[in-house]
Amino acid sequence: MSITAIIAEYNPFHNGHLYQIQEAKKLTGCDHIIAVMSGNFVQRGEPAVMDKFQRSFCALSAGLDAVFELPVGFSTASAEAFAAGAISLLNGLGCVDFLCFGSEYGSLDLLKMIADILVSEPDSYLDGLRQSLKNGLSFPASRENSLWNYLKNISDSNISSLPILSDRNSFSAFLSMPNNILGIEYLKSLKKSGSSITPVTIRRKGNDYHDLSLSGLCSASAIRNVLNTENLPADIKISVPESTASVIQDQYHISLPVYIQDFSMMLRYRLLNLTCPEELLAYADVSEDLARRIFSFKSDYRDYSSFISLVKTKNVTESNVRRALIHILLGIRKTDMPQGNEQVFFARLLGMRKNTNVLSIIKKNSRLPILTKPADACSFLIKHYSDDNFLLSESRRQLSDSIRSSEIFHGAICEKYHSDPYNEFRQSPVIL
Repeated sequence: MSITAIIAEYNPFHNGHLYQIQEAKKLTGCDHIIAVMSGNFVQRGEPAVMDKFQRSFCALSAGLDAVFELPVGFSTASAEAFAAGAISLLNGLGCVDFLCFGSEYGSLDLLKMIADILVSEPDSYLDGLRQSLKNGLSFPASRENSLWNYLKNISDSNISSLPILSDRNSFSAFLSMPNNILGIEYLKSLKKSGSSITPVTIRRKGNDYHDLSLSGLCSASAIRNVLNTENLPADIKISVPESTASVIQDQYHISLPVYIQDFSMMLRYRLLNLTCPEELLAYADVSEDLARRIFSFKSDYRDYSSFISLVKTKNVTESNVRRALIHILLGIRKTDMPQGNEQVFFARLLGMRKNTNVLSIIKKNSRLPILTKPADACSFLIKHYSDDNFLLSESRRQLSDSIRSSEIFHGAICEKYHSDPYNEFRQSPVIL
């Protein structure tokens, strides 16, 4: 019995995701396919447009056998920590054979070579990196410059002759593409952890990531954009599977869509309680410069989106600001995710298909506790980590952060759509 895993956000689940599942099954010949999915907040530093259980239902309807939640400290982190957390969870399950991810490049050769360089850090690469930093380039620019020079000078003809290495602009574009970035981070984490999971990549098909037009294979950004309208466009059905279209139509302006603006008053309340910039330094992704800017502009706060625009600078990018603000909103601190210890301590099941035995296989092999009901989770963690107080404390903290983030997410839904109160402890996995 072989298991293939996908790391995803499904924000929302669309035809491109369906294509990936179908291709992953063909390429790996697996018996089961599962996903590790972000919960109610995602790596862009934003809320998901739909609740995690709604998104799990859509993914299961499209052919997945099970969906597990990536804890919020990782789902809202940088690409490196996001990947490290997801790989930690998959390694902990103890029975995953393949990891299938999409990439704009569509081949493992160069992605794997770059991942290996970034992990092993050869002397000539490090020398080039230091020199570029000394010359005043930013770290991303310095890393790109050093990688380019290193790859151009290596003796491996299979790599150095790749067309993408014949042009610096093509190489820069390659390194800036979001799925390539995540793919490299997945490969780095697999190598660092000594994982036995075999990576497989599929070339991303369809519209560009930033293209906001609807089509049969459009970006998730395009779908989120059209959901942010007064009336649901009829042509949404061309971009998503039937299950996603059904959830959207049933819950439109009842529990979805959810956007960053819906948390404006919550964030304002958090900022109004600040007495000095130093208080902000405790939160993940908040630097000293960013802490000073956030504090100095808090009196000019109007809403969430405009505050992001107000605080960002050339050196403090919008993505930096988004992640920092979401961590302030959710109360996620630097100590919640120690540097170099990107470990997940449990696997929370969000949904599964009842006609599969994948959960029994996972439970038999997993080194992690498998959580199915939040109400029973704490006692289950106490039992599993009874001999290690540190692991018990860390696992309970991760669980608490994720539960709190879901309560905050649904608090915004209650306010926006006047829906019933939400209790995360009463939520059971989706079973299809």
